[in-house]
Amino acid sequence: MDAEMQAWWEDYQQKQRQMQEESNAAARNEGLNQARNQGLNQGLNQGRNQARNVLLRLLRKRFGELPADVVARIEAAGGADIERRADRVLDAKSLSDVLETPS
Repeated sequence: MDAEMQAWWEDYQQKQRQMQEESNAAARNEGLNQARNQGLNQGLNQGRNQARNVLLRLLRKRFGELPADVVARIEAAGGADIERRADRVLDAKSLSDVLETPS
């Protein structure tokens, strides 16, 4: 192989290695991003579940055993709804005061 061909071949191999390294780095970053997002989502879900459990515990302590439909409503509620209801627990005179939806 002449020198020009040898130089071309080495350059080609170097570019191939560089492209492979870049591809590996991109795949690693994608994997890290997916893992980070999955961890974040799991943490958020755990936080919402804990908030629901605290709200249910507070409601039971304040108003006694809760009807199954109330428990189901709380378990299906979103984060903002849970927070709004939790804010009402201490001032509410009845369970319906906590559960009513704002107009």
